[in-house]
Amino acid sequence: MQAPLLLTIGLALGVPVALTSTGILRKLLYQLSPTDPWTFTASILTVAIMALLAAWLPARRATKVDPMVALRCD
Repeated sequence: MQAPLLLTIGLALGVPVALTSTGILRKLLYQLSPTDPWTFTASILTVAIMALLAAWLPARRATKVDPMVALRCD
């Protein structure tokens, strides 16, 4: 259960950095405010979903392996 903790730490550090770097991005965005709440919400949700999927899929696959088979040394 380390993935949600790491995700929370990453978002807690990343969101303020993203908000402070909006001045740099202001010139690169076309018809979009750098502090658009819908864009920030969508990007946070996308990162969160991808991070949790990246942790969950290998863990789910690992639970299907018999521990005795995985630990056997031939």
